[in-house]
Amino acid sequence: MLFRSILRKASVGQAYACILVPDESGGNSVANADERTILAAFAIKAITHELPVKAGILKPESEQHLRRAGVEDIVLHGEFTGYLLSASSGGSGLPDAARELFSAGSPSRMRCSPFPSALVGKSFAEASEWYLRARKSVLVGVLSKEKPVTLDDILSNDSGAIDAFIKRKFEEAAIDISEGLAHGARARLAPDPSYVIEQRDLAFLVGGDA
Repeated sequence: MLFRSILRKASVGQAYACILVPDESGGNSVANADERTILAAFAIKAITHELPVKAGILKPESEQHLRRAGVEDIVLHGEFTGYLLSASSGGSGLPDAARELFSAGSPSRMRCSPFPSALVGKSFAEASEWYLRARKSVLVGVLSKEKPVTLDDILSNDSGAIDAFIKRKFEEAAIDISEGLAHGARARLAPDPSYVIEQRDLAFLVGGDA
C-alpha cells in the first residue's frame, strides 16, 4: 500500500510519460536494480495502464518481464556499443549514421508518429509513397500494437524467481493489477510491402516534415 501511495503522491496518474532508470542510489544493490525497475513498472501500469512507460535495464533477461508489463520502450545498457565499435573499424560510416538517426538536433533523426487517418487500411508500400510525396519523409517501419496481455500471461506460477518476487511485493503492497493492461507493441522495420496499416499503428520516419 505504501508503494502505491508514493506513486500517487508523485502524480503518476497525471503524467504524460514515465522513464525508469536502474536504481543504484542509497546503497541499493546493482544486482537487483532490474527487479526494482520491473516492480515499479507493474505498479505504475496498475495505477494508470495507458501511461507510456520507457525503461533502462542492466541485464538482457529482464526485458521479457518488462514487455509483459506493457513497457513500450526498453534500452539495455551498452547494447549497441560493441556493434558500433566493430562497425567503425571497417570504415562503414555506421556510427555516424546512427548518430544522425538518434541525435535530437539532427534533421535526419528517426521519429515515431501516428499515421494520418487516410492511410489506415493502406499497404506499407502505399504509405511509403505518400510520405515521400507529401512529407518528404522516409517510412522505415511500423510500431504495431499487439493484443493485450492478461494477468495469467504476466505472472505465472512457474516462470521463475523474478515473478515470485513481484507477486510477493504486490501482495505486501495490496496492489491489484487485474484491471486491464496496455497493449504490447512490436517494431516492424521494413515490413512486407503488402503489410496493412492499422488504426493503432505508429510510423517510424526519417527526415522530412514533422
